Amino acid sequence: MGKLFDVALEWLTEDDWRYTENEHGNGDKYTRSSYSGSNSNFELVLDAKEEIQVFFVYVYFPLKVPEKHRLAVSELITRINYGLKIGNFEFDMNDGDIRYKASVDVEGSDLVTKMIHNMVMASLSTSNTYVPAVMHICYGNKTAVEALDELSNKSEAVEVVETETIQ
Repeated sequence: MGKLFDVALEWLTEDDWRYTENEHGNGDKYTRSSYSGSNSNFELVLDAKEEIQVFFVYVYFPLKVPEKHRLAVSELITRINYGLKIGNFEFDMNDGDIRYKASVDVEGSDLVTKMIHNMVMASLSTSNTYVPAVMHICYGNKTAVEALDELSNKSEAVEVVETETIQ
């Protein structure tokens, strides 16, 4: 077992995650877990590339985008990615898969559980935030701009409710 993978297992155990261990053909190991967000369920993959000393967090969306909506979803992802601070969305135009990816190159340094925690939480939060926009395109026939506007309107409504509750 590699050093990066050991740290991933340590974090999963500390944070009480259920997971399965898997192995790539080259011997690198990864884990799979399920996560239920407020907007959807996701698959979480922690992937340790020991030879190149890079650690990846992937969050897989629970749907394949229908072919007729792939250009609109591609535009949506491009618009979202422009402002992201940690990680990015990836979209496979061939099969409609969407995933969120955060990674860190730790060559010459050490991966610690706090780094994994921060990457995972940012990835899950961002995925959960934007999955409704993908659904608006795929099942509501909205454009990318309309789908983002819909999210913006809902978040403004939440802010108003929270402000009124605080006062």
